[in-house]
Amino acid sequence: MAALLAGHWAARGFAVSLLTYSGEKPDHYTVPASVNRLRINLLWESAGPAARAVSEIRRRRLLRESIARSGPDVILSFGEATNVRVLSAAFGLGIPVVVSERVDPRQYAVPRSWHLLRRLLYPLARFVVVQTESVAHWARAFLAASKVRVIPNPVRPMSQRSEPPATIGNRRCVVAVGRLAVQKGFDLLLDAYARSKLTEAGWQLVILGDGPERDSLQRRIEQLGLQGSVLMPGIVKNPEQWLQHAQLFVLSSRFEGFPNALLEAMQCGLPVAAFDCPSGPGEIVRHEQTGLLVPAGDADALAAAITRLANDAGLRQRLGSAAAADVASRFSLQQIASMWEALLVGVAGRTR
Repeated sequence: MAALLAGHWAARGFAVSLLTYSGEKPDHYTVPASVNRLRINLLWESAGPAARAVSEIRRRRLLRESIARSGPDVILSFGEATNVRVLSAAFGLGIPVVVSERVDPRQYAVPRSWHLLRRLLYPLARFVVVQTESVAHWARAFLAASKVRVIPNPVRPMSQRSEPPATIGNRRCVVAVGRLAVQKGFDLLLDAYARSKLTEAGWQLVILGDGPERDSLQRRIEQLGLQGSVLMPGIVKNPEQWLQHAQLFVLSSRFEGFPNALLEAMQCGLPVAAFDCPSGPGEIVRHEQTGLLVPAGDADALAAAITRLANDAGLRQRLGSAAAADVASRFSLQQIASMWEALLVGVAGRTR
C-alpha cells in the first residue's frame, strides 16, 4: 500500500519520499522513479533489556535525522511499531504526523511496552487512521473521536489477463493467498478442503505465500492424504496470474487488518468464501450478493461454502460478476487515494 499510494501521489504532482528502515534489502513491490526512495537500517539485533533500550534511542536519533533532512509538510506512518517510533522521533520538529494501523490491534498481540507506548503517543498524532469501522471503535476508546478516521485499502490495478501458470494445467482450482502463519488459518483451510471432497472431483487447492508454518502445513497435507492435490508454490511475483485462472477464492484467516488478497480476488471476478473474522471480510463481502461469509474458525461451514460454490457454476458466475463491480465502485485506487489526499493536504495546509 505504501508503494502504491506513493506512486499515485507522485504521478499527481506531489513531492513524495518513501522511507523504510530495512537497509538495502531489495523491494518486493516496485517503487516508481518519481518517488524519492530513502532507506535506513534500524533492524539490528540487541541482546538484553539494557542493550534494547540503548538501541531504541539510537533508532530514534537516526529516524529523526532522516525526517529532518527530508523536511516533509506531513508524515504518514504505517504499522504500530513504526508509528510509535515516528511519533517519538518527530516530537518537537513541528511536522504533523498521521499514523495508520495496518492490522486489527484487538487481535494482533504486541509486547506490553509497545502497547503502553501506543496508548501514550497516539494522542500526539494529528489523525489515527484505521481500515475498518470495527477497529475504529477500539481507537475511539482512548482517542478523541475527531482524531480517528476510517480509510480502507484500495485494490491494486490488475495487469492484463495472462496465460495460466503451467502447474495449474486444466484442473479446476481453489486459490488462497497469504503468509504461511497461524493468523492466516491455512490449517483450517486444509481441513475444510479435505472435508469438501473436491479432490475426488478433480479440483486442486493452491496456497500462495511462504512463512514459518510451511513445514507444519506440509505435514498436515500428508496427514489428510492431500498429496498431489495441494500446491504451495511460495511467494509469486504476479498472484493475479493465478487468480485470473482460478474458479474460486477462499479466505481462512483467524483475523485480518484489511485483506488485500480478498479484494484482488473479487476484482478478478472470483466468487469468494471467507471466514467472517475480525476485521475486514464483513465490511468487504456482501453475504450472498458478492460472496459467502461463514462463522470465523468453523471449518465445517467453510467446507460447505466451498462445496456449494464448486458445485454451482451459475452461483460462481453471479457472485463473481457482482464482486468485481462492487470492488470497482468502492475500493478503486483513485477513490481511496483521494480520501487519503484530502486528509493529508488538510493537515499540511497546502496543495503542493
